[in-house]
Amino acid sequence: MLIPLYAAASIAAAAPVPNPEVLSTSSHRPGLALRVLHQPPAQASTHPPVLFIHGSSFPSELAFAFPMDGESWTTVMARAGYDTWALDFLGYGHSDRYPEMQSTAPADPPGRARNVQADIDHAVDLIRARTGQPKVTLIAHSWGGSVAALYTQNHVEKVAALVLFAAVTPRFPAQAAQSNAAVSTPAAEPERITHAANDMTPAERIRLMDSLRPAGQPHALAPDVFTTWGPRWLASDPLATASHAPTVRFPAGPDQDIADLQSGRSYYDPARITVPTLLVRGAWDSWPSAADYTWLQDHLTSAPSRKMVVIPQGTHVLHLERNRHQLYEAVLDFLSSLPR
Repeated sequence: MLIPLYAAASIAAAAPVPNPEVLSTSSHRPGLALRVLHQPPAQASTHPPVLFIHGSSFPSELAFAFPMDGESWTTVMARAGYDTWALDFLGYGHSDRYPEMQSTAPADPPGRARNVQADIDHAVDLIRARTGQPKVTLIAHSWGGSVAALYTQNHVEKVAALVLFAAVTPRFPAQAAQSNAAVSTPAAEPERITHAANDMTPAERIRLMDSLRPAGQPHALAPDVFTTWGPRWLASDPLATASHAPTVRFPAGPDQDIADLQSGRSYYDPARITVPTLLVRGAWDSWPSAADYTWLQDHLTSAPSRKMVVIPQGTHVLHLERNRHQLYEAVLDFLSSLPR
């Protein structure tokens, strides 16, 4: 049964949500520190703690902890009784920056999934040590969903459940998909990324997110995205602050990962994921499309349960849109259905 989101919030209203804290831990890169945002729950529960994993361009405070109408996804989870955490990968938000982000032509762009999966492990171990819980639920968006899938197949003993929200998937030629080709089968030579970092103004990022809705449809983004999101994203980047530039800089490694996935060179295998898994996408999302997520669901052959939810009138950034509450409810409904 679907949990009424506002009913769950009103039950917890008497117990205010504690203030969040930012914690540090080590990373896969010696000398560089990760930061993890911790939002304690409004009241104790027996739910496994939740770790949010962001996508390729903006950090957790601009994705999951960004308040819209006074409430963020992390505070909604806290009011529902979940001990909630959110990782910033190196190069984003509160975490340290790769030194090569200020260079032009690295041998390999920083922030590749094969490397940063270790940073999810650092965050998970921090959470396990702080909470005493043996397993963590992962909620991951976009490129971050592909990293979370890779992590889960390699560390199933630490993962209670996996939520892949708008996760990018491998894509193959039509003939490969029809023949049910293995995930490791390459399709084409991927684009080669030769830069270390990307630069984008907040106005450009908002314009791109707004353009994801079909032509003729009204704005899908929440009003707060148009007013306060941009300045907050710019303020999250110390490189922008140091240079007084109006752009935000973020690692280009995910670009190479996405190019690899686009050409059928996948670094994760859904068949090796052995935890309950929820797939959520907006109906207006083009990657993952309906076909992409049908393929992914069909290949989650080892998951003890697998469910797909499609949110109407939602795009790839549904968590920043007017219909985000349906996303919250779908995730809470899935998590509440799991055995504890």
